[in-house]
Amino acid sequence: MTINKYSGKTKEEAIDAAKQDLGPAAVIMNVREVRPGGIFGIFKKSTFEVT
Repeated sequence: MTINKYSGKTKEEAIDAAKQDLGPAAVIMNVREVRPGGIFGIFKKSTFEVT
């Protein structure tokens, strides 16, 4: 089984990207919020990652 990662600005956007690539029968194993690191990451928006 191959595990792919998809990211998006929102959870829905990331899930839609996975389903568009893999089809409607895609199995979503994990959804997590990825926050930018560092001191200057304060003004950056977080993204979501779907595996």
